[in-house]
Amino acid sequence: MVHTSNLYHNPWTGELSKLMIEKTKEHGAMHDASRVFVCNSGSEANEAAIKFARKVGKVVGGEHKTDFVSFRNSFHGRTMGSLSATPNPKYQKPFAPMLPGFKYGVYNEIEGLDKLVDENTCGVIVEPIQGEGGVYEASTEFLMALRKRCNDVGAVLIYDEIQVSDANRCPLSPSTSLFHMLLQLDDFKREFKTNYRLCSSS
Repeated sequence: MVHTSNLYHNPWTGELSKLMIEKTKEHGAMHDASRVFVCNSGSEANEAAIKFARKVGKVVGGEHKTDFVSFRNSFHGRTMGSLSATPNPKYQKPFAPMLPGFKYGVYNEIEGLDKLVDENTCGVIVEPIQGEGGVYEASTEFLMALRKRCNDVGAVLIYDEIQVSDANRCPLSPSTSLFHMLLQLDDFKREFKTNYRLCSSS
């Protein structure tokens, strides 16, 4: 797939966006989705997702609902927002200070989620499979607990799957049982319908 600037019209971007929406709805998610935000890179897609979460947070919880949560050993990009969500001194130190409002949790640790994700949290970004410095998979229990906690406090949950290319290995691929388990939760369906945008990188 080749992406050109949105300044120039091409027939393929629209067709691809339409197909993405159709396939997403076929799998039971985002029933009223109507748009795709097409980006130049995964970092830009995450940057947009962070902005969407901040906007939703202010609408849902007011001016103080702006905090963001990500997890240790993650990698979300090199732009300032996505870099602030990447808690690795090797990447952050040359460009410090990072954007305020970002907190970092321990991947796959359920016990601390209630304290980590609180009423001031507008968004949580997580990789179902981490690809930085190895391959680390999120447990089903962790992702389910994270989903529930985000619903409890009204935070947007963002799945960053840019490191994942094999759909058969990704626990959130529409072909897996976890994806369908999550769709059974009424709160999960409502979150998909109201708080999510399709962000695609080429």
